[in-house]
Amino acid sequence: MLQTPPAFIEVLDKHRRRLYQFLRRRLANDDDAQELAQESFLRLLRVQRADLVEDPQAYLYRVARNLVFERSSKSLPAERWADESTLQALEDPQDPPELAAERAALGETVAGILAELPPRHQAIVLLFCQEGLSQREIGERLGLSKSMIQKCLAQGMAHCRKRLRAVQGTARHQAGAR
Repeated sequence: MLQTPPAFIEVLDKHRRRLYQFLRRRLANDDDAQELAQESFLRLLRVQRADLVEDPQAYLYRVARNLVFERSSKSLPAERWADESTLQALEDPQDPPELAAERAALGETVAGILAELPPRHQAIVLLFCQEGLSQREIGERLGLSKSMIQKCLAQGMAHCRKRLRAVQGTARHQAGAR
């Protein structure tokens, strides 16, 4: 059985209330804050190589922050993506099947490119593009400064543009080779 390092126990005792408050400011309700605080503590306790964790407090809060971003990025698409009937209503019945297939492939490509982003960048890009939130509103929701939102949004959008260009260039090259 693994022995929990005394430094980890000290961090758990000292930061139980603070971590909950930290998470409560970033999440919509108490239950989510409690759940992510518990998960953060469990992940700290499950560390296999405690010698690699130089600062258990910083590690704990980093885990908590990442869990908030993961929760945000996972919950956004489920709430905001159109259902199949809405998508079908937008399609022109006159469109050839090839165009419909291209649209579906593009949607999958964009989803894959978004999945490549770190959780924080992904959440920010989705909040901005899908939810239509301003940078200030995103900062308030995620507990981040406006400059951090601007930086992550710029990096996330640049990544998406670069990858889409690369995908389009590859598709053109493959089409030309036929």
